[in-house]
Amino acid sequence: MTVQAIANERLAHVRTIKGAAAELKQRDEHTAATETAIRRGVLDGSIRHVRVGTKYLVTIEAVEAFFRGETQPIQAQAGAVNGIRRIEA
Repeated sequence: MTVQAIANERLAHVRTIKGAAAELKQRDEHTAATETAIRRGVLDGSIRHVRVGTKYLVTIEAVEAFFRGETQPIQAQAGAVNGIRRIEA
């Protein structure tokens, strides 16, 4: 196995929401998975993601797990409001 093959094997397949939807469509042109469905999964916490600036980045593996029903929504922390929690000094 070459160094490049090993590096490619370890890298996550990170995409924007639009890119993830396009890749799923490319793999299966009859897929019912849409950009809107992926975006809703990201916003409700069902699809693990990273927000960079105004973009949400997801891995193809996380999106596939979501559509296979293998994910659970991310639980909010107790006492947090919109993801923000009070820090006691």
